[in-house]
Amino acid sequence: MALKCPICGRPVAASRGDGSSGPDATPPEGFPFCSKRCRMIDLGRWFDGHYRIPGAPVEIADSGAAPDASGAVADGELFEGT
Repeated sequence: MALKCPICGRPVAASRGDGSSGPDATPPEGFPFCSKRCRMIDLGRWFDGHYRIPGAPVEIADSGAAPDASGAVADGELFEGT
């Protein structure tokens, strides 16, 4: 069964070590994409927000806690009263 690249639609064939295909064939590197170019296009779409779950926007409240040098916030500073 030949699968198609989700970006360009070209066939992406899995193969065995001897070059033949079948149900026990291993997928190529970068599967399900046919090339590094298609993988990078898909990654760009994720970064640009093209793939998202529909729903109401979520507001993130500012905790007021200052991060340390590593960017982490100390335990207990995120929740009021702790």
